[in-house]
Amino acid sequence: MPAQDVAIYRTADQVPGEYEEIALLNAEGSTKWTNEADMIEAMRSKAGQVGANAVILDAISEPSAGAKIAGAIFHKRVNRKGSAVAIFIHEKK
Repeated sequence: MPAQDVAIYRTADQVPGEYEEIALLNAEGSTKWTNEADMIEAMRSKAGQVGANAVILDAISEPSAGAKIAGAIFHKRVNRKGSAVAIFIHEKK
């Protein structure tokens, strides 16, 4: 399924109907080159690849300010991480 056809939900309560969990998704990217929207888009793409038609977001964690400063000083990559559950929402009967 194309990423643009994969719905995004912040909580399971928002899902309109019965669904089954397909996969746990993880995304990671450098804070220099990615933002939250990029992380969500990556998870939508992964979900579509495994046959899911929606994603329930779990969390996107940002590195602390200290980690970002240390990364800049020591020229180390500092990543943000995200996770979600890929789901398949069944059609209502």
